Amino acid sequence: MLRIAVIVISIVGIVAFLVLGILATVPWQVSGIMITVFIGVASLVLTYLSKEKAHVKEPQITEKAATKQTVLPKPHVIVDETSAIRRGDYAAHDLGEQGAVEIKGEISSNEPVNFYFLTQYGLNRYKELEECSYECGSERSLKSSVSFFPSRTVTWYLAVENVGKKQATVHVYLYTEGRTKG
Repeated sequence: MLRIAVIVISIVGIVAFLVLGILATVPWQVSGIMITVFIGVASLVLTYLSKEKAHVKEPQITEKAATKQTVLPKPHVIVDETSAIRRGDYAAHDLGEQGAVEIKGEISSNEPVNFYFLTQYGLNRYKELEECSYECGSERSLKSSVSFFPSRTVTWYLAVENVGKKQATVHVYLYTEGRTKG
């Protein structure tokens, strides 16, 4: 609405001084200056209004919003433990209820170890020295990176078995980052 008013006033002013100049009521020099003033003022006001309107349309990104976009979730540590396991023995770690979230980390030892991710049923069979199934694992490993997506949401266990010739010092570090499968 303000634009229209500025344009109308400018046109009326230009036409008025043009007519006054033609009728010789006002000298041509004054008419020319006044016409130039109306054109200049109108263009300045319209330019200002355009910039102000464009400024309102620009998205405002605050420092806080920019920080939120770059913050990564901290890993949730499930196990960070070093233990000694006698030759031929094993240690079991309760990982809690896990599912649909990737479990990552590392298992390292000074002696070869087997490790398996097991459900409660699988762990019970493993303890009884019966054949058991596992979803992820490795055998005769000294250092392994882990990346495991549980197939279902249940309580998972990690069994680490010393298959070396002497006592093993085993470090288990497992975490989740909240990244879901898919």
